[in-house]
Amino acid sequence: EIAGFRITNIKNLQKFPYPLVQIQGKCPHDISNVQVKCGSSVNLWPCREGFFKALVHLKTSTNVICISTPSAENEFPEISSCVCFSLSYEPPNTPPLFFVRLCYLVPNDGDPTFLCSAEAAEEFQNDFEAEAKKRIGFGGLLLQTFCSIDLQEQGYGDHCTFQLEMEEQSELPMPRVHVIKASKSRQEILELGNRWKDDQAGYQFVHDELQQYDPDTRDRRIDLCIFSVTQYIESDDGSQRIAGHTALGGGSLALFGSGGLHTWASSLNNFVSCLTDSRTIAELSTTTKLFDDSAGRHTMWANFATTLGACMHELGHCFGLPHTPDGIMSRGYDDWNFFFLNQKNSSHRCHWHRCSAISLGHSPFFTIHNRLQPQQRAIAAASPSPTPSASPSSPYSAQNSQRWNKVGGGAFIRVTSSSVTEVVWLEVNESGATMFQFVEREQIDDWGVNIIIFDETRGMYVKLSEGGCSWSSHGVYHNGWNYICGGAWAVDPERQEHSHLIWLRSPPPGHFQEYPNFNESTVWVESTISNGQQKVYQFVETTRVSQSLASTIITMFDASRNLSIRLGPTRCEWGSGREPNQWNELYSGTWQVSNSPLEPLIQLPGFMEIKVEDGKVKALGDQPFVLVEVQDHQGTVFHFQQLPGNAKEIIEDLGDAVRQRAQHETVKVRVMSVNGSWSNLVKVPPVALTQSNSAN
Repeated sequence: EIAGFRITNIKNLQKFPYPLVQIQGKCPHDISNVQVKCGSSVNLWPCREGFFKALVHLKTSTNVICISTPSAENEFPEISSCVCFSLSYEPPNTPPLFFVRLCYLVPNDGDPTFLCSAEAAEEFQNDFEAEAKKRIGFGGLLLQTFCSIDLQEQGYGDHCTFQLEMEEQSELPMPRVHVIKASKSRQEILELGNRWKDDQAGYQFVHDELQQYDPDTRDRRIDLCIFSVTQYIESDDGSQRIAGHTALGGGSLALFGSGGLHTWASSLNNFVSCLTDSRTIAELSTTTKLFDDSAGRHTMWANFATTLGACMHELGHCFGLPHTPDGIMSRGYDDWNFFFLNQKNSSHRCHWHRCSAISLGHSPFFTIHNRLQPQQRAIAAASPSPTPSASPSSPYSAQNSQRWNKVGGGAFIRVTSSSVTEVVWLEVNESGATMFQFVEREQIDDWGVNIIIFDETRGMYVKLSEGGCSWSSHGVYHNGWNYICGGAWAVDPERQEHSHLIWLRSPPPGHFQEYPNFNESTVWVESTISNGQQKVYQFVETTRVSQSLASTIITMFDASRNLSIRLGPTRCEWGSGREPNQWNELYSGTWQVSNSPLEPLIQLPGFMEIKVEDGKVKALGDQPFVLVEVQDHQGTVFHFQQLPGNAKEIIEDLGDAVRQRAQHETVKVRVMSVNGSWSNLVKVPPVALTQSNSAN
């Protein structure tokens, strides 16, 4: 802490793969603003009760940030007391495999005009196209930063967010905004009329237009499109009504009208003023009638918050998210300003609902290292092999190799070589195609095996551990590891011979016993005696390290109690959540192997089963589910998040979720229950999605 300032969410010398970074911290209680300087950019940010939030727009490489107290004489005074630190923006070397594309769709005459006051148009000299690109591009950065910060607060590591296409040549890193000319005129588009909402003809028109633009990436991108033609037209009764406006999202397109674009910030320099502008839409509609989409609050700042926040909502639908009781997928986006500025607290803070966050954590658009070299991408698309297939000239063999499986697909595999003395690891994708090659550097025994591998071409270390893998560019002995994804060591082949693994605890009497391969999950049941009564708890295994029985370490999770248990060779520990930050010792015990389960056999409650019967998708069981997984004919996996609730109600939504990805082909579907276990995997033909779904 220096001069009353302390940064609470980032560290000095931290590196970011995106350029717009939020800084949170503490400041003296007697000031109302802090001054933040990053390069030549200097901005004031409001503080409240000794806390502040600020944004900095980083240039490529190292940036020096200084935070200070403004003096009374001057808006940007000499720094009297400040805290300074460095942050780096390091864009990835290769383009994203899955990404969000920003678009501004204009009519066929190229007219980029959007609704705004005459005064605003004069300020940017009527250059509507350039201004639209600035506002949409900066808005895209705000959406990207929001996802990273909120998901980090929910335990998904640093920098878990979607990727944007970036301009190659710009003083400040900015997303690329594609200005796309439609095939219809403004009038022809407006004549689509109310069909925007009843059969979505307007939405389909935009979708088809965008699909023709860069068709090579259509299967791995989502388009966030702002539509320029939004305007007021005269109705038959002489009144004016808004036309060409919509807010729709799903599949590969999130579409929003341009009626509120004039309220958006175009850069960091006017961000705070736009998000605190208390002028009303009515008082600015003197020469041009302006659209008010502010949830009844009528101010410029409220229109900025609601319309940009609603873009995040529609983009959420494209990521497979349904509506939620609160948060972004409800009306939480109206509070967009509270997320970025430290103002009066809101009871409906802008955030992802927990179920939405879980789903985004499985999305390929939110993978941290979601990148392949062009030649590797071609290999990935062509290779159907489930294990790495080496060419005849390759010195590597994957037979009898050690394997670390990623959550969501893919793996790191240790391979042997007859001609290479170093231990080599290959990172493979879901199809088994090799993406990157590593050399093993070290094994560390710390609550299980931790293996450090190194990719010389990228200067990148990866640590494979019992609960997840992480990366660093600073070497083996470094505390600043960055989380990549969850995963676990593959089961020791020797363990396949045993039907049940048991952990006996003493004292008190009791045990944990294993039920392997139950609906593609390994389930554990704890039996214990408390106050003379038998207590039974159910867990789903999350990670396993098993070099031998004596060194086996297994982690399991009970969603009903939000409790994780870690069983080791001699002790049992507990922690809160699926990935605890801290483990607490519970009691001691030992491993045993048995060819039959201990008596009595516990009946496993609440597992979901789905099947297709009489052309309908049906659900069996009493356990609601939170995640739907769909596999198409190419083996591509998509996830759709559902809210826990009545099984019948949820399964009726399954058809809509599947239809977003496969309308004319048979797909494979399974669901994850609220306790974290998977159902069976079934094939669902398109005919089953065209009928009313039901559940038993």
